[in-house]
Amino acid sequence: MTKQTTRVFIDNLALEVAIGISQAERARPQRVVISVSLDCALPEALATIADTVCYDQLCQDIRRLAREPTQLAEALALRIAQHCLNDQRVRCASVRVEKPDITPDAGAVGAQVTLHR
Repeated sequence: MTKQTTRVFIDNLALEVAIGISQAERARPQRVVISVSLDCALPEALATIADTVCYDQLCQDIRRLAREPTQLAEALALRIAQHCLNDQRVRCASVRVEKPDITPDAGAVGAQVTLHR
């Protein structure tokens, strides 16, 4: 019997987010770039959108979750990863949150969280 894992991903979703340690920092939205990779147990015969994890819906969910004020990139990544695991088909969720405009001599800084079922 063959076991299949399908990776569903969103790469570099750019959003303006109220994120930062201080209230003043959170008052001015910052650009964050979010990437998500999900290892999913999906049926081998994918016939309809209901058979898979809908990345369009996931993008909408990430936008909603990112609207909640957050102090840390780690906390936002964890919130998104936990949300992804609400879908029982998701076996592993890896979420990367990057802040590309913080350190001028680095492409980005941020955090990545990986949760396994």
